[in-house]
Amino acid sequence: MRLTLKSAIAIALAGLAAFGVAGCGSSPGSGSNGGGQNQTSGGATYVYVVQSPTSGTGEVLRFAAGANGNVSPNATLIAPTGMSISSVATDASGQVYVAGYLPTSVIPVIEVYAAGASGTATPVRTINVPDLYTPTAMTVDSSGLLYTVNTDDGNLYVYSSTANGTATPARLISGALTQLNLSEGVAVDSSGNIYVASALINGSNLTGAIYVFSSTANGNVAPVRTITNANGVFLGIATDSSGDIYAALDTISPISAAIVEYAPGANGAATPTRTISGTATELTTAGGLEVDGAGDIYVANEASTANAEAYSVDEFAASAAGDAAPIASLSSSAWTSAASSVAIH
Repeated sequence: MRLTLKSAIAIALAGLAAFGVAGCGSSPGSGSNGGGQNQTSGGATYVYVVQSPTSGTGEVLRFAAGANGNVSPNATLIAPTGMSISSVATDASGQVYVAGYLPTSVIPVIEVYAAGASGTATPVRTINVPDLYTPTAMTVDSSGLLYTVNTDDGNLYVYSSTANGTATPARLISGALTQLNLSEGVAVDSSGNIYVASALINGSNLTGAIYVFSSTANGNVAPVRTITNANGVFLGIATDSSGDIYAALDTISPISAAIVEYAPGANGAATPTRTISGTATELTTAGGLEVDGAGDIYVANEASTANAEAYSVDEFAASAAGDAAPIASLSSSAWTSAASSVAIH
């Protein structure tokens, strides 16, 4: 079962006792499924979120992009009976990738559905991924390669665009040189460079880190760059068509969230070129992050109410900066359980 966003941050920022160096459990990632590489030429048409009740079957809810307020999904994709969902992604053709666990297996699966699938549609492919513990976040590049990260060991797995059945990764980025730990999001830019939202470990302290790997990286290899931010941890990541890097930055004490943007080639403790944060943003805990072809930013947000958690996807204009209000805040009475993953198409 996936933790809420705030639970994940609390565990991470409390130190390494809960996760250990390699981690021990599932946590909500960016879902993040982010990365500009699947953008249309303009704005998004659909926004996808997931929910996975404690008991029951997970669902992917599809909404019209730009939807605002409490709205009903225009389609609901129901996972195989009893499946819990950890993340969602889309590819350039609109196919929907749903990762999680079937109740009959301890091996995670990635179900691939045709564009427009709804209800109890039959997947066009089922990818069994025995190397993964929890596919925390996924993204698909323009050639159809599937990238996914594990929170528990930080590893990054790349699967063939035609993977089906029990799949062996085409590439695996893993080992001490990678520095990967607590990986929460993954994105790929138009040149194939890979960005992993993770954590930089210094003793018992965690610092937000984005590890950048080359398009051909494989095995126990060092990142070509590491972007750090001492103000929190990164839970979501995306890139745009210009190569700019966007990340959801979260802290737990006090609970707050921000969206930060870095220039292409940013390295080290680089200063963001833009930060969206403050009361007007309504951001409390930000997770999955996407940027559409028009530059609008979509972020999964979680806020506490008197009796429960409230979930939304907040959309910010391409020009938003500082304490800017979202141009739309999508929520739904049909969306009732924690889900940090978001995808657009």
